[in-house]
Amino acid sequence: SFHEDTNLTCYLVVDASASMGYKGTRSACDKLRYACMLAACFAYVANRQGDRVGLLAYSDEVKEWVQPRSGSAHLNRVFTSLAGLKAEGSNDHAVAWDALAGGLPGRCLVVFLSDFLEAEDELPERLRFAMSARYECLCLQTLDPDEFDLPNAEALRFSEMEGTQEISTSPPAIREEYSAGMDGFLERLMTNLSSVYAEFESLSTDAPLGPALHRFLGMRYSSL
Repeated sequence: SFHEDTNLTCYLVVDASASMGYKGTRSACDKLRYACMLAACFAYVANRQGDRVGLLAYSDEVKEWVQPRSGSAHLNRVFTSLAGLKAEGSNDHAVAWDALAGGLPGRCLVVFLSDFLEAEDELPERLRFAMSARYECLCLQTLDPDEFDLPNAEALRFSEMEGTQEISTSPPAIREEYSAGMDGFLERLMTNLSSVYAEFESLSTDAPLGPALHRFLGMRYSSL
């Protein structure tokens, strides 16, 4: 029918690796919960528009894979899957994206929620499908406020997100270096994603959800 032909598939992809479990004192929730709240909003809006909604969540293995469908019962399944996610394990972007990209439907908006940490070179290669006119890809980076600017403290102890090593240091000694490193990382990430025509926005977990929802709606309508 005409109704079916004009509807999109919206695929939500969520990075549920251990680094997404970080929560500083300035945010009400960790990065994964923020990403899942956004994904739930997108799923609700897309379902209201009659779009099919799919969900893939992964870390070192696929944790949830809900094939795209429409309807209220299916939407509830997506919500349940999102609510049950826990941040654990390393991220194996290759296994998840290779599986997904091989089975994307004909016209699709893919929304990817991740902190993108240490993946500025690997992930854009996985998103090359976005160069096709049939697909749109919106990458939303969820970062804790602490990751934008180191929290104020007399001394900090850093531990690896996905390991056990710890080091102690004084913030003034590394704040400037950290800031420069983060700026460089974000710049490389944006450049590499734009090279495969993926849209990108960086979000702080203490920010309201509205602007990201607005960005999603803009991409959804440009995909029709």
